[in-house]
Amino acid sequence: MNQVPYPFTRFDDRYIFVSTGENEINKVVEFSPMGVDHCFNLCFGDLPPDSTIDDTTISNNADIGRVLITVISISINFLETNHWARIFFMGRTDVHTVLYKRIVKTYYYLYSSKLAIAPLLLINGQFVAVRFDSNSIDSCIAFYIRRKI
Repeated sequence: MNQVPYPFTRFDDRYIFVSTGENEINKVVEFSPMGVDHCFNLCFGDLPPDSTIDDTTISNNADIGRVLITVISISINFLETNHWARIFFMGRTDVHTVLYKRIVKTYYYLYSSKLAIAPLLLINGQFVAVRFDSNSIDSCIAFYIRRKI
């Protein structure tokens, strides 16, 4: 995986960058307040001309590693300026969830010094944070991220 993130620009809680794999595709990461305990939802996707977020498209732009490293770098940047925040994220589809779990598990060493990550399980209709290990990653459906203190 290319460990150099794309350059990004921040506009409040929205970050924009350009994926330059096989094509140039505008990407966006947005952190939206969830109204619970300083928790923000991470929304990520393509940025169409109407400035919405298309989180359903699978771009297949041959640069997924660099794109995901950029999303991690953006998350670190957001948490460095919002020390108290927690970021919630999950895949929009099962395919995305499997991809995110694989990336979190495989590249944990790249961000573990700056980020604490808690896999979330769904138990009796509630998200429950568990300790990070390979078994919890395999059975989780979402994640919380916070800045390490």
